[in-house]
Parts: sequence; structure tokens; C-alpha cells
Amino acid sequence: MAGAGALRFIGSSEHIHAWLATPEQIAALDRFLCARFSEVRYLLYLRPQDELILSSYSEAVRRGEGQDFETYLARHMRLSHWSRLKLWHHVIGRARLELRLTSPDALAEGDLLSDFCKAAQIDESGLIRPPRVNEALSAAEIALRRRLNRVLPVLGRDGQLHPLYRMALHRLGPLIRGRAGRLALSQAQRAEIMARNQMDNEKIRKRYFPERQVLF
Repeated sequence: MAGAGALRFIGSSEHIHAWLATPEQIAALDRFLCARFSEVRYLLYLRPQDELILSSYSEAVRRGEGQDFETYLARHMRLSHWSRLKLWHHVIGRARLELRLTSPDALAEGDLLSDFCKAAQIDESGLIRPPRVNEALSAAEIALRRRLNRVLPVLGRDGQLHPLYRMALHRLGPLIRGRAGRLALSQAQRAEIMARNQMDNEKIRKRYFPERQVLF
């Protein structure tokens, strides 16, 4: 750090918000950073709950989940952004915490990378945009993996795909090639998700986005 000569350091990880679940953990991170930097700011993006549930189910299946989506949805329909946000608000304070939304109508240029660069005061001209990675599984891929998850070990000791699982995907993958339709919520499911989270979303909207009619 001393030899870098940079004026700004940026660290980014989804695991920070996922794993720091108590005021003590958040305060410990803040002490660590403030001891090393003259100014520390936090930039947090919130994703609509309906999108988040679909994404998290795809990731759960990728990691070995075998239950159907309806069962998963019943268990995870309530996703309170407010319960975690208020911890950060309490520990960090409003002045050093900037909240953003991933909804296209809330993003600069309707694009997440452009919005991040603007919020972090980065000139994006000349930057190379990375390709999209870790895309959500298609409905056909989810169906295949759920079947495999019930009969084969998903991960090896090294944390990577087990060789048997990888071989099964390689052999069976051609059977679903071209079937790229995404798993989707029905209008009723989407409405119920947003209704379950409406009260907490409204608390966030009033405090951080009063110009918006609804948060998402």
C-alpha cells in the first residue's frame, strides 16, 4: 500500500454484505479499514427481491440443491433488505454509506458498470469491459443438475466440481443444448414476493429514495 502511490483503493466483494451480519463484525471491518486509509466509504447495491430469489435458486442448484423451485420459493420469499441495511446505517452512519439500486431505471446509463464508475468517481473511458460470467442456469440446466444432485457428489475435496459430476454434465449436456429458456416467476409469484417485502422496501424508499414512487 505504501509503495502503490495511488490516491484511491477500491475493494469489492458480495461476501462482505453476506457474512457481516452483526454490528460487531461491521465495526471490526470499519476499524481495520480506517486504520489504513484516511477516508473510508461504503457503496452498497440492492437488487429487487424477485430477481434475487431467481438468482439465488440458480446458485443453490449449482452448489447441490435438489428441491424444486416452488419449495425453495416458499422458504425464501421474504428477503428483508432493511434488516441488514439498518445495521450498516447504525454502525457506519449515513454520511459514509451510499446506497444504490440495480434496477435499470435507477442506474446511470441503465448500466451497472457505468453506475459503479460514476458512484466511485472512476473515469470509465478507455476501460476494458469484462465479459459476463457466472450466468444464471437455464431452466433445462436446473432440471438436469437437480437430478444429478440427488445421485452424485457435487463438489470434491478441493471445492471444485467432483470429477464424476463434471463427466456427467459433459456427457448429458448435449441433450439440453439449445434449450436456453430461463426460469421465470409467474405474475402471481412476483406480486406475492413484492407484497411480502413491501413494508421494509418502503422504509428504505422513504429514507434513501424519496423521489421514487416505489423502491423497485
